[in-house]
This record gives sequence, structure tokens and C-alpha cells, in this order.
Amino acid sequence: MLLALSCSKDEIGKTLSGLDRVIQNTDKYHLEYENELKMLRSGFDEAETDSLKWNSAYGMYNKCYHNSLDSTYIWLGQMERFASTDRQRFRTSLCNMLLQVVRLNDRTGLDRWASIERDSIPDNDMYTAYLSAGISMYYQLYKDDASPGVRDSLQALRKEYLSVKRDDSPFYNMKIEAQYCRENGEIDKALAMFLAIFPEEGKANDRASTAYNIAVLYGMKNMDAERIEWLVKSAENDIMSSSRDYLSLYELALILYDRKMYALANRYIERNLADAFDGKFSSRYFNSGKAYLVITKAEQEKTRVMTLYLTVMVVCLSVFSVVIFGLLLYVLRQRSRLREAHEKVSRINAELKDANMRLADANKIKDSYVIRYMELSLKYLERLDEFRHEMRSVARANGSEEAMKMLRSPVPMYKEYDNYYKIFDETFLGIFPDFVEKINALLKDEARFPHPKGNVLPTELRILAAIRIGITESGKIASFLKCAPPTVYTYRTKMRNSAVCPKDEFEMLIRKI
Repeated sequence: MLLALSCSKDEIGKTLSGLDRVIQNTDKYHLEYENELKMLRSGFDEAETDSLKWNSAYGMYNKCYHNSLDSTYIWLGQMERFASTDRQRFRTSLCNMLLQVVRLNDRTGLDRWASIERDSIPDNDMYTAYLSAGISMYYQLYKDDASPGVRDSLQALRKEYLSVKRDDSPFYNMKIEAQYCRENGEIDKALAMFLAIFPEEGKANDRASTAYNIAVLYGMKNMDAERIEWLVKSAENDIMSSSRDYLSLYELALILYDRKMYALANRYIERNLADAFDGKFSSRYFNSGKAYLVITKAEQEKTRVMTLYLTVMVVCLSVFSVVIFGLLLYVLRQRSRLREAHEKVSRINAELKDANMRLADANKIKDSYVIRYMELSLKYLERLDEFRHEMRSVARANGSEEAMKMLRSPVPMYKEYDNYYKIFDETFLGIFPDFVEKINALLKDEARFPHPKGNVLPTELRILAAIRIGITESGKIASFLKCAPPTVYTYRTKMRNSAVCPKDEFEMLIRKI
């Protein structure tokens, strides 16, 4: 039995050697990924029209989708900002719903998807995109709720997709058909289809996904050696594509844990958990963190048993003092490793709590940042004004007429204020890129504002921006904008009168943007 177990572990070790080499080259793959991002970003910066910018932003969204949740949302925001056609707006909306369901487990995205009327979909290509998004969302739901109703809905979507599938997506068509067969119990047929498309697909992400599906099918056939082989292939391609939201290493670690190969299992689950944290994929935290704790506990138990065994050996072989000394050193190293494992678990728990707090306070941090920035900038401008008066007094005392002329001139201060307001406008629009569009949605047609050129806001929009970040008193707004309080009151009254909503709700809705 021991010999058979040893041979089995040797075979697994040979299978994993290639994966370990890929993991060692992680920095190289990340560098390649970053260079690809730079090229895509330069295309976005050089794009001259909104439509081209949207195309580049969509490319960045797809590139970041498996790597960083934060970056994916940033580029989704750019897609929302520059969408200029019905197709682009519809695709952007689908991406938003997909992130809600697949990444955040928020089922409101699925409700929004289900509420879309088929007649409102721009064309056939967008209809297949609509079905594809629905399949992804229902598949995510099916992983958490494998009820017959969810399964039937998922299968119905796959069947409908296959009836209207696009000719330019043969890989994806075959993938959906294979998944449809798998769910209907046609395991061998689904496996043959996935094996057929694996060597033909060059993209690492697609190869990783295909290999993972093949591993799942071998698992359903209870063919463990083949399942491990394809999980390794999936993990290799995930790492080569700089993906951070994969399941391959996670499942591989659990298999190694079941085979009592705790060191390897611990190494792979650590890597999986670290990638989930780096990519901010919070939906992966719980399962990976739980597996990490279970594997670590198993290692601790193994060490505890080994410590007991060594103690018995020390008693039985007391005459061999040199051997005893070496064994005691080994025990000390194991205990040190246990302490490190406990410290890692504590750090992970602290990071989980910190991540939850950051998510909960994100909006508050955003608002306080704008207010703090304004206060510091305004104090800086006021200090410049004070300095100008101080220098004029010095010039009087020294009798320098030329210095007096320069200091009496308010032109430099006006320029400083202009620069300050320009910085404020750019900062505010960077945080609220769709602010003008949402303001216009609250106003009648004749009162709506054109999109600001050069990100410079008119006085009316600056007043509304101040209200949005919490400055609501007309006197304070007037002080901030360096104008008379009656002017601020007049503008506020004018905009309330032009609102399509009740007047007393207008500014409340502004604060909710």
C-alpha cells in the first residue's frame, strides 16, 4: 500500500513540475500583461471620437475582467461615459449587469437583464450578446443554487443561443453546445467536443476555460489522473494570461489535500488566495480562505502527530543522542512554521475585515476627499492673498513704488482662482464623470447644459457640484465661488424652477447623484 501511494505521489509530482515552472515565471507573464495594457491604453488616449474611445475602453474592460475588479469597473465607467450608439450603450449595460451578478453576487443585475424587452435589442449581434450574458449570469446563480428551476432556465438559454448562434464565434458556439450536452447527461459527447476545440484556441484565457471544463467532465467520470492533468493545464494557462479569478489551483489544492499532500496543497491555495486579494475578487475570498484554514489545520495536525512520534522515538532511542538532537531541531522548525501559519491566518482575517470596511466606506471616502481637497486649495489661495498684502506693506515701508504697482494688481490672484476652479472642475468630473448627464436628466429640455468643453464647468454647475459634495448654504457657496450670495440664490431658484421633478426634491436628488 505504501509503495502504491508513493508511486501515485511521484506521478502527480511529475504532472505538477510544469505548473511549478510556470509559477516561477509569474513576473514575466505579468510584465507581458502590463505591456499589453499599455498598448491598449495608448489606443484609448489617441482615439479622437467617442465611438473609438468606447471601443478602446471595451478592449481594456475585457483585458482587465479576469485580472482586477477595480480596473474592470474603471473601464466600465469609461464605456458608460463614451458610449455614443445604441449598440455601445446596450453592450455597456450588459457588461454592468454581468459584473453585478458574476463578480458581486448581486441578483439585481439578473432582474435588470430579465426586464429587457426583446424588441428593444438593437440587432441580432446584440441579441446573441444578450443571451450570452444571461447564460453567464444564470450559470453563476446555478453554482450557488442548483435547483431544477435555475437549471431549466440555464438550459433554455443555451438552447436558444444555439438556435441563433453567430458564425464568427465557432469556439464559443461549441463551448455552449458542450455545456448543454454535459447538463443533459451526455458526458462523453461533451468531453469529445471540448477536447476537439482545446488545441485550436490560442488565447490563454480560452485555453484555461476549456481545460477546466474538460477537468470537470473527467471528474464526473471519476477519472482522477486525467482530472488532475487538465486542472494543471488550466492553471498554467490562467497564470500565463495573468488571470486572478480562476478555480483551477483552488480545486487542485483540494485534491492534493485529500491525498494528504499538504505542503503542495498549502502552496497552491496560498497562491490562489493571494491572487484573489490582488484582483479584489471578493467572491473568491470565502471559499479560498476557508480551504486555506482547513489545509493549514491539516498541516498542524500532521505536525502534531509527527511531534508525538518523535517524542516516543526519543524515549526509545535515548542512547542515540545525536539522532535525538537532530529530531528536536526538526520539531522546532515545524513549530516555527506553525507560528508563521497562525500569523498568516491572522493577517488574512485582518485583510478581509479591512476589505469589507473599504467597500462600505468607499462613497464616504470619495466625498470627504473632494471636500478636503477644496479646503486645502482654498486655504492656499487665501494665503497667497495675505502674502500679497504683507509684501505691499513692506514695499510701503521701503518706498519701492514699482513693487507697489505689482502688488496692487489683482490679476495674479484672478489667475490663481481660475487655476483653482479649473483643478476643482477636473477633479470633480473625474470622480463624477456622468454628473452633467444626470443633471440634465433632472432639467427641462430648454434648461439643459451642453457637455463642458475642456472639463470646465459654468457657474450654475459649480453651484450644483458644491451641493453634491455637501456645501448647501448659499453663503458658503458664494464664499467658495467668490460671488455674491444673492447671485447664488438666483441661480438655485432658476434651476429649481426648471426641474422636471418637484422643486423641493431637486437639490435632494442632486445630493444622491
